[in-house]
Amino acid sequence: MNVGLETLRERSLLSLLDCEFAERLGVLAGETRPLVLLAAALTRREAAEGHICLDLGAGKDEGVFAERFAEFEVSSRPDPAELREALSGSSLVEVPDAVSNTEGDRARPLVLDASGRVYLRRYWSYQTRLAEQLRRRGLAPLDGVDEGLLIEGLDRYFPPSGEATPQREEQTSFDFMQAGNAEAHPSELDRQRLAAAVAMTRRLTVISGGPGTGKTATVVKILALAIEQARASGDESPLRVRLVAPTGKAAATLAAAIRRGAKSLELDDAVRDALPLEAVTIHRCLGVRSGARSGVRYDANSPLPVDLLVVDEASMVDLALMTRLFEAVPKEGRIILLGDEHQLASVEAGAVLGDVCRSTLPEGYGEEFAEMLGRLTRSVLPVAESGVGDPPRSALRNNVVRLTRSYRYASDRGIGALAAAINAGNPEAVLGILDDPEQSEVVRRGYIHDTREAHDAFRAEAIEGFTPYLREEDPIRMFEAFGAYRVLTPVRAGRAGVEGLNREIELLLRRAGVWDGAAGDPVGRPLLVSENDHPQGLFNGDIGFFVAPRDDRRGRPDVAFIGAENEVRRLSPARIPAHEPAFAMTIHKSQGSEFDRVAVVISDAAAEHATRQQLYTAITRARQQVTLYASADAIAQAVERDTKRSSGLGDALCAELPAR
Repeated sequence: MNVGLETLRERSLLSLLDCEFAERLGVLAGETRPLVLLAAALTRREAAEGHICLDLGAGKDEGVFAERFAEFEVSSRPDPAELREALSGSSLVEVPDAVSNTEGDRARPLVLDASGRVYLRRYWSYQTRLAEQLRRRGLAPLDGVDEGLLIEGLDRYFPPSGEATPQREEQTSFDFMQAGNAEAHPSELDRQRLAAAVAMTRRLTVISGGPGTGKTATVVKILALAIEQARASGDESPLRVRLVAPTGKAAATLAAAIRRGAKSLELDDAVRDALPLEAVTIHRCLGVRSGARSGVRYDANSPLPVDLLVVDEASMVDLALMTRLFEAVPKEGRIILLGDEHQLASVEAGAVLGDVCRSTLPEGYGEEFAEMLGRLTRSVLPVAESGVGDPPRSALRNNVVRLTRSYRYASDRGIGALAAAINAGNPEAVLGILDDPEQSEVVRRGYIHDTREAHDAFRAEAIEGFTPYLREEDPIRMFEAFGAYRVLTPVRAGRAGVEGLNREIELLLRRAGVWDGAAGDPVGRPLLVSENDHPQGLFNGDIGFFVAPRDDRRGRPDVAFIGAENEVRRLSPARIPAHEPAFAMTIHKSQGSEFDRVAVVISDAAAEHATRQQLYTAITRARQQVTLYASADAIAQAVERDTKRSSGLGDALCAELPAR
């Protein structure tokens, strides 16, 4: 091997911490072989970049080796097979039994599995524990279901085709399953009803769908069905339901959607009163503590007092947090995961929702379960057929439902067509849609700092987009107007990042005369809270506005926030946790949000790290119109780069199962 730790650190391909981590492990274990130390450093680097493991199953010119060692000749790159062989005999590495997949008795810092994946021990532990939780809950049917009552409820909330269905927008033909290159099924199958049927018969349900597919609308009906079943069982204790999400903003959005959904349904008063109307962050639900008494209040030994847990925006939940959450739910408790498998994965290591959903493709249910679902949905369900020599099916084959039909976008134009082309990884189709003059919903300009034309277009759009909220004085009306338009970018730093764009937009608005007040006067500036502050009731992602104080004699502005019931809260700026201007947001921060119009700014430099998932997430934040300010090359680069985090979770879910 010609490439070592020092060379990689000098070229910024490994960090100083990566190298020191590996060298320190070597000192502690008496391991000096360069190959082993290199593998340890690479494993830590992969974890820092969101991967659960380092995959040594590829060749020198594939996967992580092709990406991380791209500037080196193939002949000088480390050989994955040699790394694997060196690791298998190292005192730093545990090689668990490939059949039982257990952790073994020795607590060594690295784990090498039978497929050539190298893990930091804690991530191996999380993956093993979560896989066991998913399999156990996924294979457990829900007993005591009154099928007659359930069918009656399903007919009420999901009437057969042709009858009016509450809470649905006009149906379009855009199919997110087709967009993701998976097999679509006949349009007559009501997948919302299917999701409800699965959720009412299994202890674990995963509902994946893009924007406008009705995930939360479906969950409201599932909750009503669950409460009706609990009441009919004769159990006098109420069904304990909790709603959670990874961020405060996502939790507030979920709660608001549940409240809207409850109002639009015809429900028995007792059922309506039993519906949960509040949601909290996962950390708050678990009672996460920091400081000297760090830990969690609820875990496997002290489970949550919950019968049914709904987790929204599950794609944002990392491996460690998802493991803790599953372990804290009682064994007899039910879990529903909601999310979009095509969106960005979590900031921390893991892509749990994506791993779970991919493990169940192609779609198909167990024969007996498909027969029961057929009765509940009045449809014919696909059966998972396994022939001799076929790989084993996922343990969750009966638990995942994809809501494939969008009630917001059409498939043959605009945002729907663009989303499909992005998910298909087709840059030619993406650019063709963006450059089509008849596609008024989606437009591409050049990068804003490349040409005068692009900058002028961005300036005019930003002024038009933000002027309406600046013309309002009432905070509620400001908040409503501000939600119509937002600027998104994949990066934080630089002229095309959040920091630079926020400065530029504020300057544009002041120079245009639409923002009154002297330079430096914050009144009118929107702010985005960037950390949770439970005592103040403020959460990461909350939007507020600097407004004139009620008492003009104070001289200092207030910051106004809008509560769940549209009440206005005014706080002193000194009481606001960490925050930043909110004209521009990172694409990651925008997950779970929706705007009428979106501008996406991607510089050529940012495009070197932008991904298909980022682009898809950005454009689907818009309900009506998207403008992309990027070069054709930048967009093509993003579309071609598919984020696939290294993980063994999918394989663990597809391991051989006992006959059932």
